[in-house]
Amino acid sequence: MERRAVSSLLEAYETKWVLRNRAKLKGQDWEDVALTRVFTR
Repeated sequence: MERRAVSSLLEAYETKWVLRNRAKLKGQDWEDVALTRVFTR
């Protein structure tokens, strides 16, 4: 279960990071990553 949680967080982070052209994520980006994790449970 925990591996799946970490994996989904990393996947959400990577997706957002690529969308920002590999730039640092900003506050709203991190909120989006967190919400992605909540909805993929």
